[in-house]
Amino acid sequence: MVATVLTTKKPDSPIIQTEDLCIQFGRQIVLNALTLSIPRGQTVAIIGESGCGKTMLLKALVGLLPVSRGSVRFDGRDLRTMSEVELTGLRKRFGFVFQNAALFDSMNIEQNIAFPRKLGCQGMYCPNDLHNSPAACENELVWLAH
Repeated sequence: MVATVLTTKKPDSPIIQTEDLCIQFGRQIVLNALTLSIPRGQTVAIIGESGCGKTMLLKALVGLLPVSRGSVRFDGRDLRTMSEVELTGLRKRFGFVFQNAALFDSMNIEQNIAFPRKLGCQGMYCPNDLHNSPAACENELVWLAH
């Protein structure tokens, strides 16, 4: 899993910070007391064995998963204080690829392909006719597979 963050703020302050971050599902603790600081413009690889919480961490860093304890700050702002509209804007500033370039598990294939289009295709490959029809979407999938 790799994440790259683009920003226009002060170059000397961290873009992402967590403090005492804990993610827990029932009695299962996935991440416990994680504190980290990621400098602006830094490319970060999150590496670990299966089930150790890599995906949960990434989802917490972009506000897709609420934290059980602690805080996540992006550009100095605590994600818990951000509205859904602000979180959506924040997510547009991230680029991330899950293991094996996996799709979003909460979306079907067509929604996964439409995702960059909804973001305005900023810096991403996105042909003009990608979402004119399901057939165009299917043809694009076949083309990408070759």
